[in-house]
Amino acid sequence: MKKFVPAILISVFALLIVTGIFMMSLGAPNVKQIKNKSFTKTKPGMLSMSSELTLESDNWFSINAYDLAISIRYDSHLIGKSNSIEKYRISSGETSVPITIDYFLDSIDQYIPQSDANDSIQAQVEISGGFTFMGLKSSHSFNIWLPIQPMKSAIFSNLASKNKFVLEKIEVAESDIMKTKLTADFKLSNDSKIDFNVESVSCDIYLDSSQKTSIANWSNSDKQVIKAGASQTLNGIFEVDHFGGIFQGVSKVLNGNLDLLLIGKVKLNRNGERFEIPLKQKVPYHLVFSQISNVIPW
Repeated sequence: MKKFVPAILISVFALLIVTGIFMMSLGAPNVKQIKNKSFTKTKPGMLSMSSELTLESDNWFSINAYDLAISIRYDSHLIGKSNSIEKYRISSGETSVPITIDYFLDSIDQYIPQSDANDSIQAQVEISGGFTFMGLKSSHSFNIWLPIQPMKSAIFSNLASKNKFVLEKIEVAESDIMKTKLTADFKLSNDSKIDFNVESVSCDIYLDSSQKTSIANWSNSDKQVIKAGASQTLNGIFEVDHFGGIFQGVSKVLNGNLDLLLIGKVKLNRNGERFEIPLKQKVPYHLVFSQISNVIPW
């Protein structure tokens, strides 16, 4: 019996070594697909999306993945990364993992050509986490086709937000007891790298922040293009009827001062995607001398 003990110990030891090697050699799953399903939140420069990560495992049985996370790159530039999942059971074959991915819109704008951002892009996805029996960390990279279409509205909005619409100058052109004619210069600038179609421009003047009744308005529906990196001046004309407009603010008229509150917007269009750029500024107006002071933020 004694001579069998060493053989048994050797066999057990060998079995433990083989089992350990087998457990340590459990492979990380392959990233097969990312489905962007819906927006969960947006903030300047970032889009968080509720997504579905499809993993494919070649292991014979299920394993636990610890601190599972992914990062997404385009041409080696980071454009997105996920939250970390503390623990998730990955089955043999395919497993769908719900995950939240934060996309960096400025990076997408900077590094992905607009010609490539219509449908899908080929991206490099790195998956990291503890996949072995011992939970040792490792990371692996895969090339996949990433759908861009669900993000187009957010990408467009991020680009369009780089357009600015501000009042640069406003002055009295004519004034008498019946009405006052104002001329205004608005600056529309495009700081993005793509052109936009301007569908319309409009602006109303109010006497108080409640914006109940406009005392004058101006609009321009001439179609034009604002080029990438360019700016242009838009000329507006307002006619204020003193009896129908100015005298809404009787208390202010009595002391000879009015604040003109300008509320406007520019409507942009690119390939069917629409966006509005707001304008909100205040101009102190000295009625007695028909003078308008400097434009100030509202």
